[in-house]
Amino acid sequence: MDPFIIKLFLSLVVGSTWVVLSTVVAEKISGKIGGLILGLPSTAAISILFIGLTQDLPHTMAAIAIVPFSSGVYCFFYIAYLLFSKKDFWTGFLGSLAVWFFFA
Repeated sequence: MDPFIIKLFLSLVVGSTWVVLSTVVAEKISGKIGGLILGLPSTAAISILFIGLTQDLPHTMAAIAIVPFSSGVYCFFYIAYLLFSKKDFWTGFLGSLAVWFFFA
């Protein structure tokens, strides 16, 4: 079997397991702790690990250089959600998603 397909499959399994684990923790223990786990830079570390395994060093370094920028865009999403969600959930979610699309 092609090593790229194996690495791609492993990245999907690891990433989805992390999201499911965070969701279960948020439901069973606390939403704050689940959000903290999901917000850890481990998702970026896992992504960079699999980019490094499937690509060469220049591609991996280019991906790492974008991480601070994307984190800054996420901050705009969170701030917009805090501002828009004072009315209701959907206004906050859709408004912050629009801000994220604008900056992305």
